Parts: sequence; structure tokens; C-alpha cells
Amino acid sequence: MTLEKAKLPDLLEEVSKRGFISTARREILVNRHYKFPRRLKPFKLGVVSDTHLGSQEQQLTLLHEAYKTMAADGVKTVLHCGD
Repeated sequence: MTLEKAKLPDLLEEVSKRGFISTARREILVNRHYKFPRRLKPFKLGVVSDTHLGSQEQQLTLLHEAYKTMAADGVKTVLHCGD
């Protein structure tokens, strides 16, 4: 699998195979659309969390690949939820 061409579900599956994701089942929400007041222009917002920055479990390579994937998809703002 080449990370340049991988989509989010493929990346998550690969990370899970490598043992970096808990076996607890979590629902992943992708491509949710919300209606905002008309005065706001449409935009894309990326969200990442549980990156464990500063710990032995951090995966900076995967985080950077996620940022590259979001940028390629036109996401200009990413909310990092921590951990």
C-alpha cells in the first residue's frame, strides 16, 4: 500500500493491523455535511485526535500523511483535538 494513494479507511486499517488502534469498535464519520447560514461560504474542516504526541505511541509519519491527504482534498483548516 502506498500512502500517497491511500484513503482514510485504508490508513486506519493499516494502523489497526500494526496494533496502534484499540480493538474496541468505534464508528468513523467521514464526509458529514452540515448546513450553515447562507452568509458563510462552504468550507472543509479536518479533525484529528488521539495522536499521543510526546509519547512512545506517537506516529508522526501517519499524522503527516493524514495532513497531506486532507490538503490534497482541499482541507485548509485542521482541528487537532489533542491526546
